Amino acid sequence: MAKLILSQPRFNMLVANLSAGSDPSKGTAGNPNKIRTGFGMQLFPEMGVGDQIPRVRNNRAPGIETQMGLLNYTAAGVPVGVTGTVTVSDPDFTDVATLYIGDYTVTSGDDFSVAGTAYAGEDITNTVPNGIIVIWKTAGAVPGEGTINVPANLPITPGTVTITWASGGVKTQTDDGLGFFDPGGDGTPAGSSINYLTGAITLDTTGDIPDALSAITIGYTALTADDVASDLAVFITTLPGFTATVLANVVTVTGPAGPSGNDLSLEAYYGGAVSNYTFAPVDGYFGSGEPVIGPPTILT
Repeated sequence: MAKLILSQPRFNMLVANLSAGSDPSKGTAGNPNKIRTGFGMQLFPEMGVGDQIPRVRNNRAPGIETQMGLLNYTAAGVPVGVTGTVTVSDPDFTDVATLYIGDYTVTSGDDFSVAGTAYAGEDITNTVPNGIIVIWKTAGAVPGEGTINVPANLPITPGTVTITWASGGVKTQTDDGLGFFDPGGDGTPAGSSINYLTGAITLDTTGDIPDALSAITIGYTALTADDVASDLAVFITTLPGFTATVLANVVTVTGPAGPSGNDLSLEAYYGGAVSNYTFAPVDGYFGSGEPVIGPPTILT
């Protein structure tokens, strides 16, 4: 833990306050009631450890400081681990993304997989081939062209696509990783294209017309946000002091109890233009840990 908040024993500070001014010459009538006799409190000096930059609460004293108050629990004496959520909002990890979990860094592609899942032989036939149609599109087909379906899993990993059809034998086109198709493929690859993010495809089979009543299939690798979240949660659970659960693309992380746990980082740095994560809390730190440092008590 990069920053420890230490708890000293509780003590009472006597600070008497009267409800009004006192005039001993008036006897008991001149000595108003006391509204408080002091405060009960603790001091919480901070100690920096590790490399994490401590949270700055007071710009006059950045870094390490001493806080004052009393430990406060929802259920007396029951500590609660800090929590935060990491939502995988964009599964495009072409550029490295580094996630900060307290003192730990979690790097995409190194600590968890961003390779995706392979899908083979997915049937994308919509308009059944009739032995005449040569141009196939997921959208925007005009009369004389055929319609094919968008692949079921998106986004598609560039360089992993193979489209297959029958034309007196097995014919294929493979993508070049840039949204187009290898010129060595069957049909007319120069007229084919694919959008990896949306799954929009134009397939030009001129020269190798699909056989009537045959199927058009696709094989590819897709990296979904859910895939990333699942692998990320598994790795975070290996970090000492942390556990993670996943629901769809949302990873819920639980860490050490507060108040020190509430000062642990929960943020990311991106090597490219894509921001892959969103967070709750949004201030760059975990939250909801207990105990918290509450106000002093008033002694009456």
